[in-house]
Amino acid sequence: VTIKDMVNSQKILIERFFKIDHLKAVIGGSIGGMQALQWGVDYPDYMDGLIVIAATSKLSAQAIAFNKIGRHAIMIDPKWNGGEYYDNLDLLQGLALARMVAHITYLSDEAMEIKFGRKHSHSEDIFDFDEKFEVENYLDYQGYKFVKRFDANSYLYLSKAMDLFDISRGRGSLENALQKIKADKIMLMAFTSDWLFPAYQSKEMADILKENKKDVTYLEINSYHGHDSFLIEYEKVNPLIGEFISKL
Repeated sequence: VTIKDMVNSQKILIERFFKIDHLKAVIGGSIGGMQALQWGVDYPDYMDGLIVIAATSKLSAQAIAFNKIGRHAIMIDPKWNGGEYYDNLDLLQGLALARMVAHITYLSDEAMEIKFGRKHSHSEDIFDFDEKFEVENYLDYQGYKFVKRFDANSYLYLSKAMDLFDISRGRGSLENALQKIKADKIMLMAFTSDWLFPAYQSKEMADILKENKKDVTYLEINSYHGHDSFLIEYEKVNPLIGEFISKL
């Protein structure tokens, strides 16, 4: 499964089921932003506007490395059983660990310091391995909550699809790929503290689009929430999106 496959499936769905043959705008954040880019390049006449939030044209080596750790954690869990784990009602420890690692990448150093600092959950015996810092409790909660609502095999395929995504593949260069986009207006939005999909990656695309004489708006929003900014800073983001769509 690739990002391209996802976009092709979405197009089939909206055309055959919803009977829609044109879109006002395609918008997405993170992996959704990758899909929005794929839409713009593969189906350039299908939308009036394109909004790509906290995304990139391809993952960095660092991001791929974190995804690798997550997949490895799942696949070495004996309960995963090569993907045939659906009859096992026990929680997958590997998926919980994968989520913990991923969640660290969604936050910034500043956000974690503000939220947790070095606070302990208790203070009975700080040398006891069961005694935890607040940040450890938070990761445990996020990991085991995730296991109850997400499929491990889906996690593997989604993370691998992100790793393999490269909008320039088969097109020679990023410049050639972005030249395919025909949307009337394009918005690229990044966040200052996002180190998973850093702002320079969005700015690179914006600069190329400007050189190609595209009507592009690049916004770099100040936020300390890391990659999660695009989910948290809705009071900043929503008006900008609304204004953009109103001009289409």
